Amino acid sequence: MGASLVGFLALLAVGHFMPQALPVVVPLAGPLVFLPWVLLCVCTWFHPQRGSLRPKPGSKAPVFVREGMRWYAAVFVGLFIAVAVVVWPALAILWL
Repeated sequence: MGASLVGFLALLAVGHFMPQALPVVVPLAGPLVFLPWVLLCVCTWFHPQRGSLRPKPGSKAPVFVREGMRWYAAVFVGLFIAVAVVVWPALAILWL
C-alpha cells in the first residue's frame, strides 16, 4: 500500500510543482496506484492456505456458491488490472 500512497503523493506533487510534466506522470500514476490494491486482493482471496476464497473441506456453503464467488473474484481482479493498465492510461492521455 506504500507504493499506492507514493504514486498518489507523487501525482499531487508533480501537479503542484511541475504542471508541464502531468501528461507523462498521470498515465503512469494509474498502474502505480491500482496495482498494489490488485495484489492485495489476490493475496487475500486466493492464498492457498489462508485465502478467504480457498477451497475448504467442510465448508457450509454449497459448491456452486463457492465456485461462483471465486469466479466473480477472478473476473473482478482481471477487470481491475485491465482498468489500471489499459483504461486509466488511455483516458489520461485523451483528457490531458
